[in-house]
Amino acid sequence: MTTFGTGNASQTLRMKQLNTLIWSMSIIRAANSTHSSVIWPDVPIHATECALFYCINKYHNVVQNGDLIQEITPVESLRSPLSWQPENDIGVAISDPTRASSIEFDDYYSYYTRSDLHLVSSETGHAFNISQNAVNGISSYFQQNFATDTTNFPLNDSDSDIDDAGQLNGAYFTLGSELSIPGVLQVFFNSENLSSTFAGLATSMSNTLRDFADDIESDGIGKMQTGKTQVVAVLYTIQWPWITIHGVVIAAGWVFLVTTIRINQRYGQGREAFKSNALAVLSRGSIVYHTIGKTQSMSQMERIARNTEVCLFPKTPTGSQLEPGEFGPS
Repeated sequence: MTTFGTGNASQTLRMKQLNTLIWSMSIIRAANSTHSSVIWPDVPIHATECALFYCINKYHNVVQNGDLIQEITPVESLRSPLSWQPENDIGVAISDPTRASSIEFDDYYSYYTRSDLHLVSSETGHAFNISQNAVNGISSYFQQNFATDTTNFPLNDSDSDIDDAGQLNGAYFTLGSELSIPGVLQVFFNSENLSSTFAGLATSMSNTLRDFADDIESDGIGKMQTGKTQVVAVLYTIQWPWITIHGVVIAAGWVFLVTTIRINQRYGQGREAFKSNALAVLSRGSIVYHTIGKTQSMSQMERIARNTEVCLFPKTPTGSQLEPGEFGPS
């Protein structure tokens, strides 16, 4: 893979209209081949040119159900003709017009003071300034990390005209071992989609600029946005009258049970056994035959039994219970 990176739009192939160019890279990459018989130059190659440039975006933020949703819309921006103007005799010193208008960092020409880079939104007319220090610093960073010394060479053996020469300032190749000059190009070579890689790089740069731009206003107060966070909570309302009804029923049941036990323990024989069915009477068999013997159906038998009083375990005058097999009066 060979590359040529530049911050001067006039040296690009299809980015010459970008007058806010930060960095452009022309990349020629050989496609990975699984066939060992493929020999250079019979290898498919792909050419790509990607660019980073200053622009204006419109950000619309909405919080929905606690999630921050951000919509980013590019806005057509124009570089003001009055921006990036020399504030001294740099106009006389620079003979190349493309160099005079370019925002690319130069070891010599960037020494001269310029006005801010001035971008204007064609949609709203809002203006945004980027200082010369910021422009030079970002451009210099890309030169140092995305390119090495430029190599010029003729396009063919008979061509020696420097204007028609090729230029390279980066390469990645393998000759027994991998070699990447500069090292960042290994990421580009391994990238499956160079356009997505540059888009991710541009997004990270935009996020960084937004994080640290305009932290302090002119009055020294930071631009802090405050808001409210809502948390959904489930609340229960206790209806005490309904709970009281259940408590009264439970308490009454306990009173009824305790009273029944105490009465039967105290009076013993001749007291009615509280019952919910006829089993207490029917368990006496022949003793109660004269009471239920004339019935002809189970329902009649149960009806008569419910109205009959029995004492299952009557006490003797001495207080002891009857022996098994003995029955008291019914």
